[in-house]
Amino acid sequence: MASPEGRAAVAGVKRPRTQSLPPPSLPQLVAEQHVPITPADKDSKRLIVVLSNASLETYKASHGGAGRNGIQREEKYSLLNSDEHIGIMRKMNRDISDARPDITHQCLLTLLDSPINKAGKLQIYIHTAKGVLIEVSPSVRIPRTFKRFAGLMVQLLHR
Repeated sequence: MASPEGRAAVAGVKRPRTQSLPPPSLPQLVAEQHVPITPADKDSKRLIVVLSNASLETYKASHGGAGRNGIQREEKYSLLNSDEHIGIMRKMNRDISDARPDITHQCLLTLLDSPINKAGKLQIYIHTAKGVLIEVSPSVRIPRTFKRFAGLMVQLLHR
C-alpha cells in the first residue's frame, strides 16, 4: 500500500481533461412510416404474423363476496402465469407450460420494434388457446414491463 505522503503527491497532480467525441451518425436503415397500411391496399407486400396458441388466459383472483361493512367487493381477475400461479395450475391438473404469457409479451415487443413494422409492412394477430383472435395495431405501444402487459391483457380479454 502507498504511504499517506505518496497519496497526497498523487492527489495534488491534476490529470488533463479528456474530451468526448460526438456520437457517430448511424445510417437510416428503414424509412419509418407512422401510418399503418390499410387493409384495402392488397397490392403491397407485407408480412402477416399469427401468434397461434398464445397462453393468454384469465382466472378469478378474488371472489366477489361481501367485504367490510357488508359492501360488495368487485371481482378481480389476473392473467394466468406459470411463474406466479404454479399452485393454481396444479389444482387444475394442468401443465405449467400451458401458462406462459411472457412468451407472447416478448414476441410482441420484438415484432413491434422491428424495422418491418416501422416501415408499416407488418400485421400481427394473436390467436389464444381459448380461441380468441386479437388483431394488434402496428402503431400500438405494448408496455415494456410484464406486470403492466398482464393488466392490459386482462382488461382486453374481459371486454
